[in-house]
Amino acid sequence: AHYSHDNIMQESREYGVEYIYNKRCWDFSVSFNRELRPSLVDGEINSKINDIIYLKLNLNPFFGFEQKVYEYEYERDG
Repeated sequence: AHYSHDNIMQESREYGVEYIYNKRCWDFSVSFNRELRPSLVDGEINSKINDIIYLKLNLNPFFGFEQKVYEYEYERDG
């Protein structure tokens, strides 16, 4: 898990969790991340929230594969 906080604006910037399943020569993980992306449009401060789900598969020592399976972006209320 990870968490990022902005002390100046007093708000969360990003957080996420990841579940990893390991075997001898391969591993699989699924993760969820939420990002707060601030923006300045026409002198007005807005922010968007990104929700992202990733799937990862590693076959050691051959290769790894990562795929973003879901991304949703929406305007933040307030």
